[in-house]
Amino acid sequence: MPDQQEEKPKLPLTSMLALVAVVSGLLVSQIPLKTSRPIGKEADNLVLVGDDRVQSRLWQDPFEAVDDHLVKERQQAKENNVSHEGHHALEDLAHVIHRLAPENPSFLILPVMTDGNPYSKGVETRLRHRYALVSALGASEYLPEASQYVRFFRWKRQPCVKSSCAPLIVPVEWYKPKPSLGPMAPPVLILWLKGQDFSEKPLAGLTQLIKDLKKNFNQVEHQFRILGPRGSGGLSAMVKEADQFPDDYEILHNVEIFSSWATADDIFLIGDPPGESRILESQQPIIESVRSLPLAPGKVEKIFNKAHIPFYRTIGTDTMLAEQLVKELSLRNVNLTESCSDSQCPHHVALISEWDSLYGRVLPRTFVAVAQNQGSGKPSPQLDDHINTLRRDIWPTWAHHFSYLGGLDGELPPKDSDKGGKASSSKDKGGDNTSRLSRGLELPEGRGQLDYIRRLVKTLQDAEANIPGGFKAIGVLGSDVYDKLLILQAVRNSFPQAIFFTTDLDAQLIHPQQWSWTRNLVIASHFGLELRRHLQEPIPPFRDSYQTAFFFTVLQALKAKDKRKVITDVPPRVYEIGRHGPFDLSALDAPNAPPGLHPERTDLDPDTGHPSSMSVFTLLTIAGACALIFLCFMLLSSQVWTAFIGLVTSWSFWLTTVIAIAMAIGLDLWAMSDGAEGEPFVVTEGISVWPTQALRLLAFLLSGGFFIYAGWSLRNNEIQLRDKFPLPELSKDCPQGPWYSRFIGIHGWCPEVAKPRTIQQLWLDYMRLGRWDNRWLRYFLQSLLYLLFGGLLMLYFGPPHTPCRGPACFSINTMFLIFSVLGMVLLIFFVVDATRLCRRLIKHLVVGSIQWPKEFLEHEARKRGVDRTCVHEWLCIDFIAERTAVIGHLIYYPFVIVFLMAVARHPYFDHWDLPVGLAILIFLNIAYAFGNGVALRRSAEQARRVSLDQLNARLLPLNDQVPVEKESKRHIERAIEAIKHNRKGAFMPLAAHPIVGAIALPSGGYGFILLAEYLSTAF
Repeated sequence: MPDQQEEKPKLPLTSMLALVAVVSGLLVSQIPLKTSRPIGKEADNLVLVGDDRVQSRLWQDPFEAVDDHLVKERQQAKENNVSHEGHHALEDLAHVIHRLAPENPSFLILPVMTDGNPYSKGVETRLRHRYALVSALGASEYLPEASQYVRFFRWKRQPCVKSSCAPLIVPVEWYKPKPSLGPMAPPVLILWLKGQDFSEKPLAGLTQLIKDLKKNFNQVEHQFRILGPRGSGGLSAMVKEADQFPDDYEILHNVEIFSSWATADDIFLIGDPPGESRILESQQPIIESVRSLPLAPGKVEKIFNKAHIPFYRTIGTDTMLAEQLVKELSLRNVNLTESCSDSQCPHHVALISEWDSLYGRVLPRTFVAVAQNQGSGKPSPQLDDHINTLRRDIWPTWAHHFSYLGGLDGELPPKDSDKGGKASSSKDKGGDNTSRLSRGLELPEGRGQLDYIRRLVKTLQDAEANIPGGFKAIGVLGSDVYDKLLILQAVRNSFPQAIFFTTDLDAQLIHPQQWSWTRNLVIASHFGLELRRHLQEPIPPFRDSYQTAFFFTVLQALKAKDKRKVITDVPPRVYEIGRHGPFDLSALDAPNAPPGLHPERTDLDPDTGHPSSMSVFTLLTIAGACALIFLCFMLLSSQVWTAFIGLVTSWSFWLTTVIAIAMAIGLDLWAMSDGAEGEPFVVTEGISVWPTQALRLLAFLLSGGFFIYAGWSLRNNEIQLRDKFPLPELSKDCPQGPWYSRFIGIHGWCPEVAKPRTIQQLWLDYMRLGRWDNRWLRYFLQSLLYLLFGGLLMLYFGPPHTPCRGPACFSINTMFLIFSVLGMVLLIFFVVDATRLCRRLIKHLVVGSIQWPKEFLEHEARKRGVDRTCVHEWLCIDFIAERTAVIGHLIYYPFVIVFLMAVARHPYFDHWDLPVGLAILIFLNIAYAFGNGVALRRSAEQARRVSLDQLNARLLPLNDQVPVEKESKRHIERAIEAIKHNRKGAFMPLAAHPIVGAIALPSGGYGFILLAEYLSTAF
């Protein structure tokens, strides 16, 4: 008998895939940047007492540099027994400035009101503000006096607000214009002011400062343009000052104020703080007077105009952000503008914010008010009424508000005794809560508030338990990005189906270390991290949106009044955090938006604003690559070439191709019908469902292809079996029996031991049950029951989350999901049905009394060189091996589809989740197909054991001393040896069996290699 050798793969696929994995890892990984700059051990340089120059890089915090300078100055004054008091007066600075600009005594003075708090957030804010200011000056063709130092002076505010007021430290910088700006371009003097020093009466403080500056710089009339206030609280104080005392600030009449940070809506800037139940009587006249003003321009601008103070708000309000968020959630099927009763609201939203800041108190109320105002953030009496209701803490049932205290990590300002100037955090005197986050749960002690976050998550979960469908969206609306990251880290994994959103784009949110909880985060932001290249070239993207807004504001403030028109009302942008940074989801610039401000979306056509179609070059490239791959397969196998010739000469192939191309064009147009408000067409960003839909479409097409290929394989195998064994062909008019019996035909086909049957009768029964119409009736009913069970699971555990954007995306997702699931389920039950039918055939061969034709037995006995009595079992095993060689490989097909469907929901592509109900269905799919594959192998092995037992039973009474019995014994032993070493079909070794490769396929790696090796030997 010829040896049965296992098929070897034609390609070294294992080595090739391993090499691809290694090379991919090297290409994708990023290496952290490390400097080679040597750090000097003697960091303290010589400081001259009384010198107003402070060593500082252009990116350094000016207040930190001045503080370090003053510490060293005091130390050296003490060592040299020299007084350090009386230096750094405003008069001293005036002499220096006059010396620096003798030819052009008139210059532009820019007071910059920055964050003055001593926490790490304040330090980082000042670093960002200075970087943006220096960048804007450079982009406007200004050069610093020196890039290694700044100057400063002490300013004692009069009248002093407190009983004992220390002079304020004011760092200053001097910039001179390049010759290209012309002789009329004024130099620029930057004054750095801490916003907290002007928090009570900012206009009064600025008035006094400008008076003192004019007193010392009294040669000519200088230009003043204030960049501030720092936040909404400062602007609110300015508004109330300007409204109550409009005639007290005559010196500010020609002083322009540019606000790029205050985003609170006008009603919050004028009225009482959120949460109070009534409006204070002292504020009632202000509010009534403002409500009587026209809606455009803004009410705040009207108050400043009344006081004759030029005021420009270069950043939008929180209502504009809220409008964009409500609209974005509506595109994602969370429509908050629908009116609903208290018990029937389909969408519930959780809002988490800090309550110890005006921003944290205002933003959640603004968001809910805009949603109640039909998603409109335009100023109107209706919006004001909604806001006033929320200011009394009357919330709609769909909005769930939760709060926390800012500074969750417990970080405090550095003490004078702290070395290195590092901030004191929760690990000092009170337990290292931050480090415990990585070692275990946080203890409820110390300054850190991480344990409060854990209980906040539990509170959210308890609230969600009482909400049908749970939270559809969760907003993290704080002002501190570090607090946002901690909350996202704690909450994100507990609510996998919720859409998380926030405001104000920050580079901290897109850092790879934060991807686990920030990816797919929706962000509404007034600006991105960069402007269009003609405005920002060659400056790299900034760290946050406020830095970009400040940069843009400085660019406008530096322009002469007669050469500029201040751009206000910039529409906000919407971003989603992807793998390569924030992806802009905003449409093209609105009609009232300044043109050419934000970078263009790369996936949109700049002329139409619709998603860009693939170019002809891209289509030709894809077609060429597919043709090259197909050519390689044809070179590897002649069967591929034969199949290709058969396809191209068939009219049905070209008809199918035309229909497929038409459907592809139609789907493409359908997908693009949402325009810029639809799902973006990207692959590797992890924010688009289109790769998932492509895989689902592939799964559906493969299901159909597997059906066709499986039918062809079964028919081809039947022809081969008829050529090898005496089997008849099933006639078309074969009786089918009652229609109801065809649903359960396999269960009624049982072997009868007492009734002998021929192999021809058995084969006809098998073929009758295996007809396509009978198969369809059986597994269609099974599929229907399975889908009903799956629907009940989804109803009980909740449906999976669909991260679509736009109506077309949801419709296409539903259509592709239905078709792919139907294809997968029908294919699974088709394979299971073919396997069960083959198992029942094996059972007939083992248990029943099957008779082979005598002539065929004698022919096979002569061919195999054995006695006729030994051929029956041998033929049965060969017959089982031949049939299961085809049936066994069918198990790969449902596993390939299940694998594709599971990969399609991988979070790599988008915010896909895996709920319990879906996980149960995937497990049942795998278990059902795998169980039937195992049962087929067991049935085949049982048939082999029965055949071997029968042959061994005949072998035992034979005697080697009798020549006839010795010859019979030799024949039987040869048949036993052939049956034992049969390695075909269901009898192949377990390591090479399709069951092992199929069960390993969903786990990737080894299973994928097994599948690739199988495909490489399939032709």
